[in-house]
Amino acid sequence: MKKRIITLILCTVLLISSCLSIASCSKPPEYSEVEERFIELIEASYEINKVLFGEGLPTYERVYDPRMSTKIYDNGGTRYYYYELNDEELGRIIAYRSSYLQPFKYAQVVKAPLADKTAIYENAEEKTYCYDIEYTEKTYDFYYSESDAENYDYVSDESKYKTIDSIKMAAEEVYSKDYLESSVYEALFTGVVMSEEEGASSLEGLSARYIEYMDSDSTVWLMQSNTYPPLVNETRIFDFSTAKVVKPGSKKLVNIEVETYLESSPDERITVRITMVLVDGEWYLDSGTY
Repeated sequence: MKKRIITLILCTVLLISSCLSIASCSKPPEYSEVEERFIELIEASYEINKVLFGEGLPTYERVYDPRMSTKIYDNGGTRYYYYELNDEELGRIIAYRSSYLQPFKYAQVVKAPLADKTAIYENAEEKTYCYDIEYTEKTYDFYYSESDAENYDYVSDESKYKTIDSIKMAAEEVYSKDYLESSVYEALFTGVVMSEEEGASSLEGLSARYIEYMDSDSTVWLMQSNTYPPLVNETRIFDFSTAKVVKPGSKKLVNIEVETYLESSPDERITVRITMVLVDGEWYLDSGTY
């Protein structure tokens, strides 16, 4: 009988010890243990959030090279090559030359004759009069072509990120890869490099925010949708003094509740729950901070 009682006591002790051990292993860390990393990740998330969910990356202004629309005018002996410009102050401008070896000259187009000038061309019936002017044409570092997809703009050289991989690399320094692959990447990227032979116009049907496009010189360009509505329009500020660890949690997962507010509404506070996960010995955000 004593032997059975002793055995029962030992089993109970071992069971309690085992439970305590398991509880210890699954217990989430205290906030003080993850505070520094939590603050670091939140502050680092502001930049990548703009790329993933907010205003996006800087793109080239959508302008076309007017010289691509050069036409020929034959006045009965001399052939002129010309194209048109629209100046905000001067209105309609004609750039022209009679030879590819000559620089372009510029003429302003008006609807009435000028008394003190001689027109280089006039058509009274159409109320069109052209007069030579000194003019400096505005030029751009980048021009779009008519074959470029209307729904996507080229990301400019000013951008910190010029490839999809560079965006992913930056995102994975803040967010867990599982979170990104399950909730973010599919919506933002196609993972496909389109070739010029396939036709740039085929890009119009894609719904991803960022795509890569290979031109005829095998240069890969990062392109950004100009129809993708930003999910985030301003930064959410976190009051770290209110942060606390809440259930559920484990040794490799911690939930933190913290008061936050948008920059434009500092008096309108809401409490959000942010999840962090431990991956290969390092904590990463496992939920959005916007």
